[in-house]
Amino acid sequence: MLKPNTKKSFSEALSAWFSSFSDSFNAVKVGKIVGVDTSNQTVDVQVLHKRIDENNFFKKELREYPVLQGVPFVVLGGGTSSITFPISVGDNCLLLFCDYEIDRWWDSGEAQPSNYQRRHDISDAFALIGVHSMVDLLQGYSQYVQLKYNDSSTITVGESIDITNKTTNISEDANIGKDLTVGKDVTVTGNVTANLLITGQLHSTLGATGSFSTSDNKTVTVVDGIITSIS
Repeated sequence: MLKPNTKKSFSEALSAWFSSFSDSFNAVKVGKIVGVDTSNQTVDVQVLHKRIDENNFFKKELREYPVLQGVPFVVLGGGTSSITFPISVGDNCLLLFCDYEIDRWWDSGEAQPSNYQRRHDISDAFALIGVHSMVDLLQGYSQYVQLKYNDSSTITVGESIDITNKTTNISEDANIGKDLTVGKDVTVTGNVTANLLITGQLHSTLGATGSFSTSDNKTVTVVDGIITSIS
């Protein structure tokens, strides 16, 4: 802002105007999540930057941005597929400010004329979550493709697919085209109704070999304690 009774050259005035314009122009800012609303898929964000207030002619003062409320957060996906994350208060994000106001698009999802002549306003931001400073870098960053919930729950895809989790549930059919190695106990809580076709050798260090009939008149064949066929 130009101070009264101060003579400036044209270039100085232009520079001051451009500086003032730049201060009011919003493109990308870093923010911190202070509130989460998963039902509306929005977050409240505190901008991690302080503005210099030059309205006081005697000294400059630092001011915080107001908390941006109801900012839509980006959900990665396409079609019927998506990836969701447990967004938490304290997470950092990038705030991306739109060219025009997004109020009518947010309500309808359709192309609409603007209600207001806002340009790159702090009211029209999207939050892209997942940026880190040097003080909160992601620990144990993997060079493979990794889906990580916490240190004890990960899925890593590299030369092999490694699943680390307390419990792994498969709710639908699982097809295995090659060898299956099981390192611990296998517990079946339901009935075995499918036939098993064993084309190679199947052995176990424990268990009996033989066959028996079930109550529904099926014959179960067991080799070394492992069921090899049901007919």
